[in-house]
Amino acid sequence: MSPTQIAFWLEYYDVILNDNTAKTNCYQMPLLLFLAVDNNTRSRLVAQALVSDETTESYKWILECTKNATMAEPLVFVTDADPAMDAAISQTYETTYPIHCIFYISENLPKNTKSKLSDQYENFVRDFYQCRNSLCEDLFYER
Repeated sequence: MSPTQIAFWLEYYDVILNDNTAKTNCYQMPLLLFLAVDNNTRSRLVAQALVSDETTESYKWILECTKNATMAEPLVFVTDADPAMDAAISQTYETTYPIHCIFYISENLPKNTKSKLSDQYENFVRDFYQCRNSLCEDLFYER
């Protein structure tokens, strides 16, 4: 993290978004990108890491580095539902609420449910999005 990135993290750490590239660089190593959105709705790169693997231990080390550099844990941390990152978040950021990006959830719905639900799939997807679009928690649970 550069000094500017640390300053952005400290100002906009409410929600941090994390995504990884899929070994698209010349080193064939995952690149982790951490973003925050500023008060002008501009995405700000607040941290990055080039890693040799995508394990919980590697992710924990990276999250510890951000914590040591900023002394601030995000309020909400958005990921692509990687189980290793989920584990690292819960072990490193004790007060952070982790959530999964709806884009990745939407991408995984057909992969993981279409063949199992067969003719019920379309109804499931309709109901899923109705729940997802609930404006309050009570309505979500009701749906």
